[in-house]
Amino acid sequence: MGRLVESKRHSVGLNNGSIFLKLGFNALAIFSLMLGNVAFFIILARSLMPADFGEFVYYYSCASLLVLIVDFGFTQRVLKDYYGLSSKAKWAFSVRAVQYKSVAACIILLLSFLGLMLGFDAYFLGLVVASIFSSFGDYSSATLKAQGEYSIDALVLIVSNIILFLSIVFLCIYVSNTVVAGVSALMIGKFAYFFIATIISKNISKANIFLMPVLYFRGLRRIVSHHWSYAIDVAVTRSFGIVDTIIVNAVVGAAAVGLYQSGQRILQGILPMAQVLNNVFLPRISNRGNVKLKRDNLLFLLFTFLGAAGCTVAFSVFGEIIVSITFGDQYAAIYGYLPLIGFNGAIRFLCSWAAIRLTAAGRQRYRARANVISVLLLMIFMSLGGGFYGLSGVLYGALIANSMLFVFLVMGINLRRIL
Repeated sequence: MGRLVESKRHSVGLNNGSIFLKLGFNALAIFSLMLGNVAFFIILARSLMPADFGEFVYYYSCASLLVLIVDFGFTQRVLKDYYGLSSKAKWAFSVRAVQYKSVAACIILLLSFLGLMLGFDAYFLGLVVASIFSSFGDYSSATLKAQGEYSIDALVLIVSNIILFLSIVFLCIYVSNTVVAGVSALMIGKFAYFFIATIISKNISKANIFLMPVLYFRGLRRIVSHHWSYAIDVAVTRSFGIVDTIIVNAVVGAAAVGLYQSGQRILQGILPMAQVLNNVFLPRISNRGNVKLKRDNLLFLLFTFLGAAGCTVAFSVFGEIIVSITFGDQYAAIYGYLPLIGFNGAIRFLCSWAAIRLTAAGRQRYRARANVISVLLLMIFMSLGGGFYGLSGVLYGALIANSMLFVFLVMGINLRRIL
């Protein structure tokens, strides 16, 4: 009964207020995130040669790959199901999630020390620590979104990313224009995000996130068994932005990674707008009691198409100007590849829409399987294309893999007639 009351209460909360206002709050939050993250990479890229910048991004990608063990799909699960839980169930879920994430964080810290033994630079450990802080902060932020606290969540992201931006400017420009200074600024900014989001998120604070909780391995085992499909889906989805860097480094070289990432970092400043749509619409279209469900589905699709079109135009028309202003003339060799990067971004917008529709309909396992298949195809096509045609072959391979993923996801939607 308590669960039903909570669900109805949340349903009312979701439907109250303008959806455009919630989109605005999320867009403002994502803009602040872009300000901090994009500034971080731009300042480093302008101070390093493409080969050195490529090596740094390679380490950053490895750290991001490790932290997927900590993420384990909890953020997506919270956005979908948190509203239907009673207060007691929310607290229990948070405790189990923090238990798992704490253990996983210890494991990847040990693995990062192994990376240092294999020859990675010492700043790799700092990148891993920053990624762990970010993972915990993302979970706390998701609980705020799931409860309809979009304005509070936006404020958390704005404040923490202003701290990140100021840290980057101070340490990298006024103290030392080095990779170590940049990594130190990143750690400060991500810790601020983790600390502020955790304090404000009521349920996480009750779970004693600052203390290692008592470990109940039966509960941890239950979490792994219940969340594996979300974990695989998130890991595979994020791998699209990680595996490509590793492949380019292996088949084309570190200098090509630096050029490739100058375009990808601009794309990473646009793609978060897809996350804005996901954050707002996933709780709404997952709620079958939503009286405006049909309208929300149509708005979700409309905004996705606008985002895809905007991504294509940004790279095809304004790409050279953006790269020249942000990264400098030493990255001019990427100009001819920018339209391909824009097309890839547009397809990823569409994939994000289809994937969220599957999650909202309870077809998470189908989504996870489709993502696994497409990442395997991504690795094959990018490796073959890069081996034969260099960077252009890598981008065409990514375009084919992303297009096939979209087809797979849409097939899943049509099978269930949930469009």
